[in-house]
Amino acid sequence: MKRTLIIFIAILMTLFAGITLLKNCSSKISPEISISEKTTDEKEKIQQFWQFYRQATQYRLSGKMANAAKAYGKALEFNEMHEDALYYLGNVYLELGEVENAEKTWERLIEINPYSARAHFQLGDLYISFENEKVFNIDAAETEYLRAH
Repeated sequence: MKRTLIIFIAILMTLFAGITLLKNCSSKISPEISISEKTTDEKEKIQQFWQFYRQATQYRLSGKMANAAKAYGKALEFNEMHEDALYYLGNVYLELGEVENAEKTWERLIEINPYSARAHFQLGDLYISFENEKVFNIDAAETEYLRAH
C-alpha cells in the first residue's frame, strides 16, 4: 500500500512539473496600466507594497519567519491580490507551524487564480503530510494534485 502511494505521488509530481512548465511557457500576460497613468496615491501604494514585499523576502531568506509573515501581511494590505506574496506567506505560515493559516492563504491564492498550480500543489502536500493530522486527507490531496495540472 505504501509503495503504491509513493508511486502515485511520484507520478503526480512528474505530471505537475511538466504541466507547470507548459503553463509558464504559454501564460497570458494581462495588460497593465502604464505607471505614468497612475495617481500619486496609487504610485505610493505600489512603492509601499514593494518595500514590504522585499523586506518580507529578506526575512524569509534569512530564516526570520515571524518577521516575514508580518511583512508579507503588510505588503498584502497594499496589494491583496499579489500571488507571490500569498504563496510565500502560506509557506512561511507552514514553517511557523500555523497549518490553518497556511491552508487559508493558499486557498485565497486559488480564489484569485484558480489555475495556480503551485497553490494546488502546496495544498496537496499539506493534505498528504502525515505530520499534520488535523488536515491529513488523501482524497483532498489527490484532488489538489489533479487541479495542479
